[in-house]
Amino acid sequence: MEMGARIKQLRTEKGWTQAELAAKLGLKDSAIAKYENGRVENMKRDIIAKMADLFGCSPVYLMCMEDRHSNSESLSHEEHNIVSAYRTAPEGIKDSVCKLLDVKRDQQEILDA
Repeated sequence: MEMGARIKQLRTEKGWTQAELAAKLGLKDSAIAKYENGRVENMKRDIIAKMADLFGCSPVYLMCMEDRHSNSESLSHEEHNIVSAYRTAPEGIKDSVCKLLDVKRDQQEILDA
């Protein structure tokens, strides 16, 4: 599958028109048509990242570099913010979060801290 076909497939699965997807990305409708028809060779990375986030897939899947479409492998914006906050939190906060979520912390992570 080509990237343009994948974009069209994911867009139609969401029930969006080209105009709706363009608006979500801050682009003109014609840009989406060009992407879907393969008339754009080098999409900007930030557009690929935004589009993948909107579709709930990885940029790698969007670019047809892998065939698996798994929402569990792709983080939403909110999940990304939570992970970032966790990574910079003090150890006591990390312990509390893990206890709250009933997740066992990796011992190597604790030793590295």
